Amino acid sequence: MPVCAVPHLLRRLLSAALLACVCLDTWAQAETRYTVQPGDHPWSIAQRYLQSTTMASPLARLNGIRNDRRIAPGTVLRIPVPWLKLQASRARLATLHGDVQIVAPGGAVRTAVEGDTWEPGTALRTGTQSTVRLEFEDGSQALVRQLSYVRLLQAQRPVLGDGNQVQMDLVRGAIENLVRPVTGPGGRFEIRTPAAVAAVRGTQFRVHATDTQTRTEVIEGDVLVRNDGGQTAAPAGTGTVASVASGPAPAARLPEAPDLSSLPGRMERLPVDWPIPPVAGGTGYRTQVAPSGRFELLFSDEVSAAPRVRIMAAPDGAHVLRVRTVDAQGLEGPSAERRLEIFTQPAAPFLIEPAPDTQTLLARPLFRWTQAAPGAQYRLQIFAAGTPDTQPLDDQRVTGGAQARPQVDLPAGQYRWRVASIDTRRDRQGPWGDTQTLRRVEPGPDPAVPQAQDGQMVIQWPAQAHAQRYDVQLSQDAAHTQRLADTAVPAATYRLTQPPPGTYHVRVRVVGTDGFTGPWGESQSFTIAQPPPEPAATDWRRLLLLLPLLLLVL
Repeated sequence: MPVCAVPHLLRRLLSAALLACVCLDTWAQAETRYTVQPGDHPWSIAQRYLQSTTMASPLARLNGIRNDRRIAPGTVLRIPVPWLKLQASRARLATLHGDVQIVAPGGAVRTAVEGDTWEPGTALRTGTQSTVRLEFEDGSQALVRQLSYVRLLQAQRPVLGDGNQVQMDLVRGAIENLVRPVTGPGGRFEIRTPAAVAAVRGTQFRVHATDTQTRTEVIEGDVLVRNDGGQTAAPAGTGTVASVASGPAPAARLPEAPDLSSLPGRMERLPVDWPIPPVAGGTGYRTQVAPSGRFELLFSDEVSAAPRVRIMAAPDGAHVLRVRTVDAQGLEGPSAERRLEIFTQPAAPFLIEPAPDTQTLLARPLFRWTQAAPGAQYRLQIFAAGTPDTQPLDDQRVTGGAQARPQVDLPAGQYRWRVASIDTRRDRQGPWGDTQTLRRVEPGPDPAVPQAQDGQMVIQWPAQAHAQRYDVQLSQDAAHTQRLADTAVPAATYRLTQPPPGTYHVRVRVVGTDGFTGPWGESQSFTIAQPPPEPAATDWRRLLLLLPLLLLVL
């Protein structure tokens, strides 16, 4: 170890030792002050403020009062905090979300509602994705997270002095605490768990408890964590882990907060599983979503082993997102926060047809999608490939069904389309659904009847726009399995030497300038006829045989 590091280490150890002593002994040795009023004497003071009138004599001795029948008004008396009489201090369920139950000492269970008073001896139980924010009389707060079970042991405050005395038993789960710093000596805030006790007098900290382990993270102030195996003082920015088998580990620095700058400010799909840059030493990442930066309740509380922001469910609206890095010990660092809009309703329908990458010959094909609800309305947009979302070729509001045809003919080419639902009650459009692509193709050209020119056949067909070339097949059968020619030509004309007499079949397809090959056109047939036989040469000798007959006639 470098020599220069020794003084710093000694200072840290000394600070931790002093903090431990202070946390353990402060409350027991703490004193409050009382200013004597006319007519006061030790017995009247003890009757009003102390736990028993028998403490009047110790009070007089502590303050050097010789005449216990008379004390000069204005005299300031020292009173040990443990001597003070305690009165009930209210603990209230300020806000809650999801399934929160109150469990009575006898085991009776009822559903909690906002504003309920939490009585000592009763417990709170939270379900999945359920939270409850507790508010104490001095302004301290505690957020009980999902899947927690916590019992209130004590909620009192001294009749003199400042600060509550709160004890909670966290059987399992997690609590995030914001304890109001007290100016006087009367405050004490403890969370007991199966593995350890965390005690503070004004700080922001978190406690996670299982049957065998307790993890404590300190964001502000100082926390003392102790059990039968020892104690550890954890200052701000550190955490400690304690177990039922061993004392709390030395305070360790918490992992750094993650970088959320790559996150979009608006999410239109749930659940969300968005990647973020990893943090050194991070083995997990906790994502929480709340309606405000006070995080009085949580809509979503998820942990991912990978560096990802994970949100399972949350209502639409403006929210605040916070993400923390989790280290190998399970300790969570400070939160990175940012505002986030969730916009998922009304949900976009699923697209039915044309199916992805469909080829259609129709200039106005039918577009269909699922029906969200009877009477729902939709918005359909069709784009030419490569154009931005701000320049739709067709943009229409669809009523009375979940299908529509384009309002304009689609030239041959590639397109993409999307649909959004419309909430007719608020005339509000929801987020766009997935985009699908299709291609409008023109049928292959139909060749005209071949023409013979100087011993050659000339086959022509209508030229098509955006054609790079034409593929031509000449065959002896309509299925084009016995091809005589299979070639490509740059123009809408094919010349070939006139074939022998017979029936032939020809078909053509277009290859576009973007390289796309269209479908074959209809196979066309033509026939080259046998030439007529030439007249036979006349035999003059046969004519001589007819000469006698001609003479008889004459």
